[in-house]
Amino acid sequence: MKFILSILLALPVSAFAHEHDHDHGNTILNQSPVTLASVAALELFETGNIGKLVGFQTFKADDEAAVKLTYMDNSGTARVVGYDCHLHAHGDAQEAHCHDSADLGVIDTPANDVSFGVDEFTASLTYSADIFSRKIAPLSQITNVKMWQTGGNIWATLTHDAGAGEVKSHFMCHVHGDHFDCHRSRNPGPNEPRYQE
Repeated sequence: MKFILSILLALPVSAFAHEHDHDHGNTILNQSPVTLASVAALELFETGNIGKLVGFQTFKADDEAAVKLTYMDNSGTARVVGYDCHLHAHGDAQEAHCHDSADLGVIDTPANDVSFGVDEFTASLTYSADIFSRKIAPLSQITNVKMWQTGGNIWATLTHDAGAGEVKSHFMCHVHGDHFDCHRSRNPGPNEPRYQE
């Protein structure tokens, strides 16, 4: 019991509190090539109207990013589509341009619900990135973003290079009144999709 109490006292109080200091614009997402590519791929997926979004993972490699996105097609089958994104600097701003790379086929995934769309994923990514930038590390250090929905929540894992290796930070986002509210989480959450790299 003393051990558990000492751990709880060592954790910052903010780990248990709601995070309300949100940047509601996309300017925060422009601070990371990985979050920028994630949003560009989500927008491309939305315009394709091929199904309902389950989740995605974005990997960065040099000036490019690869996005693997899971969705439920019209027959209720979980599928994965890949997007290749190129990152370009235009003055002080960065842009991501994505195009479909391939239909990667059917994926064996847990029964995730699909109640949220691209707007909710983008809002959750914005709020998670805001918390990350204020409490963990600069957004430019993010090397990987993974998000999915299940159980009425959107889960996010932002991975960054901490110098001695990669560190994963987990977030859980849910509807709170008329907006999404995100919290840091100790674990990645249930029904995490698995992607082959």
